Amino acid sequence: MINSIKRYLLCALGGLFYCLGYPSFLGTEIAVLPLIGTTFLFYFLFLKGDSKKKKWLSLFFFLIAFNFGGYYWIPKTLQVFGDLPVLVSYLASILSSLIILPQFIVFLLTQKYWEKLYLKFLKKLPLIEFEIFFYTAVFLLLENTVPQQFPSHLGHSWVSYSQYLGLAPLFGVPIFSAISYLLLFSVLFSFSRKKHSYFCYFIALFFLLLNPLLVPSKSQKTKELPIRISQASIGNYLKLESESGDLNSIEKIMMFFEELAYQPYQVGSYQNPELIMWSETSYPYSISSKALFSKQFYPPLTFQNIISKTGSEFLTGGYDQRSNSLNHFERDYNAVFFFNNQSELKDVYHKMKLIPFGETLPFGPLNKILSQLVPNIAFFSVGEEFTLFRTKSHISFITPICYELLYADFIREYLNHNDEQAQFIANLTNDSWYEDPEPRQHLYLTRWRAIEFNIPIVRSTNTGFTTLILPDGTLGPTLDRNKRENLDFVLKVSQKREKTLYQRWGLWGTWLLLTLLLVLRFIFWKGQSLLLKDREA
Repeated sequence: MINSIKRYLLCALGGLFYCLGYPSFLGTEIAVLPLIGTTFLFYFLFLKGDSKKKKWLSLFFFLIAFNFGGYYWIPKTLQVFGDLPVLVSYLASILSSLIILPQFIVFLLTQKYWEKLYLKFLKKLPLIEFEIFFYTAVFLLLENTVPQQFPSHLGHSWVSYSQYLGLAPLFGVPIFSAISYLLLFSVLFSFSRKKHSYFCYFIALFFLLLNPLLVPSKSQKTKELPIRISQASIGNYLKLESESGDLNSIEKIMMFFEELAYQPYQVGSYQNPELIMWSETSYPYSISSKALFSKQFYPPLTFQNIISKTGSEFLTGGYDQRSNSLNHFERDYNAVFFFNNQSELKDVYHKMKLIPFGETLPFGPLNKILSQLVPNIAFFSVGEEFTLFRTKSHISFITPICYELLYADFIREYLNHNDEQAQFIANLTNDSWYEDPEPRQHLYLTRWRAIEFNIPIVRSTNTGFTTLILPDGTLGPTLDRNKRENLDFVLKVSQKREKTLYQRWGLWGTWLLLTLLLVLRFIFWKGQSLLLKDREA
């Protein structure tokens, strides 16, 4: 039996392994480590006769190590932008450990109910695979139903091999989590109970070999869209001063953007970009889309000058004024504005998934009261329309803002809302508030949406990483952090993008596949039993 010190050290090591499957202080990711780290933890969570106290302490050490190994940027962010003392910021970070992997917390809270459910309905079945599949289904359910601020699923680390993940457009991240849990529980039960599932090992091996064979072929019929993304690298203090109305700060920011916009564009045979993009909340003043649509007001002069001199269409993040109230509570939308090459507003998108404690609070009707006590939170209004944008060359795209792109179900809903299929995703974000490796972690998870929906993602950021993510999840041209540069390229999109199976079915495809595999195993076992009886007869 492992003593308590070794137990908690192993759990802490498991948490460290989990975070190293993502961008971290190592500077690279090691995809297999989250699987190994979770196996360390689950050995103790599933240990028979163990006390609840030991299980909770095991999970606590795992979460603390995961948090400080992968999210060590949180205390620094709280110190710099939350103006919190060092000790308070680290205490707050320790508390944040409890929400970083909430699916594990919820499992431990409900473990006895899952055990009762298994004992009541499945214990009498003679195959170890029933227990393996049962707990795989439990964790798959928790991963996809428990709200998470920054999703960290067991299957996410597979994106390191993005160009080989042929099953991703069919089943998305869930199938990679499911296979990881199948393998995890097979190893765990082999070690702890001496019960082996060669069927699950075969499934995992077959899964690995099948992925490269199912990679979608590249579309031959494409359209081209010359793009310029201006990464202005605006510091946060300058940004805050401009948003408070400081004219010198606003003038300085607009000067940065104009200098980038007027630089020569020479990509292939194109002399000018068809589309110029800025990042999330680039323009510091509120703009009223209603006033622009009704021609009561004209776009900002900076926008008009850039559009006039380049002949380009223009996409930018900003604040859309919802009301003229002096109270900042839900006065504005975090928005994307799209102007044509005549400086007319074509369309606007309002962010729907707001960041708790950054753009709103998760307390419903109490938010309005709390807004008087917490002035540093923006309290944006929630958007309601899934806007589909179209360029003058009839290329369609959608614009999820910032971390909205991390949620596959939200992107599925956005893509499926319109009959016409978007040909690319424009993702405007601002990670400048966070220290490394948060921007790399954000980009890392973003790559999944490109693979799942077989769609390119054009990512425009304030301070990096501005990039093109290809449909296979690999990165095209990329601007490093804190570089004030343009990213000029020609985007190639399918003339007609078809829905992937995952876009059509979502998580249901994985549930169906797991059910079929379990039925197959049962039929195989039944056939073996009948054959054995015939031989005995």
